[in-house]
Amino acid sequence: ASVATAVWLREPKRHVLETTLYLRFMVRVTQYALISHPPLRSVILLGSLLSALCYGFFWFSQPYQMDAGIPVGWFGVIHAGIVGSGAIASLLTHRIERWMSDRLFFALLMAVVIAAGLAWGLLPMSVTGLVWIWSIRIAWSFKSPLTKDLINRMTDGSVRATTLSLNALTFRLLFVLSTPVIAWLNGLVSLSHAIAWTAGGGGMVLLLLFAIMHRSWEEIPE
Repeated sequence: ASVATAVWLREPKRHVLETTLYLRFMVRVTQYALISHPPLRSVILLGSLLSALCYGFFWFSQPYQMDAGIPVGWFGVIHAGIVGSGAIASLLTHRIERWMSDRLFFALLMAVVIAAGLAWGLLPMSVTGLVWIWSIRIAWSFKSPLTKDLINRMTDGSVRATTLSLNALTFRLLFVLSTPVIAWLNGLVSLSHAIAWTAGGGGMVLLLLFAIMHRSWEEIPE
């Protein structure tokens, strides 16, 4: 059945970029996505901030496991299990979108990440802290396809790929810029307090941006 289905599949007509001034084109798309289109800008910034916060927590996971007394030999197994769970979660994103609004879905993911980060940092250090790492990974796995779907709905074929690349670049730039702050916190206070401070500070920035973009959700196509 799979072979028969594959035979009948036809790729859609591809959009051919009618320009050779690629640098100017990228500048124009960047200006469109981050300046001229408020809903698109809001989604890119909110998704990038949430991803940067999640990656900051992922950075904490290995030293936390060491301090919690987990044998090093189990690190790879634990990481594989958490990543595998996230992959399964990402496959369910579009099903959840069918019966939940984009705004509510994003709000729940933010709540899970912030709450898990605070619980991870404030509760006594133990092996059970892996539950909070797992929760953050699941939320991030939902967030990635959700953000891409929102961007797909707000762009056409001529700028979609460039906008998605810009989204990935924005997240990585924010993570690179935040990494020195996270490292500074980790050296200034204990690991648990650094995790809690990261959750509190990152959470406040996320909530502020989410409140500012409240009108943008209404302009995103269904």
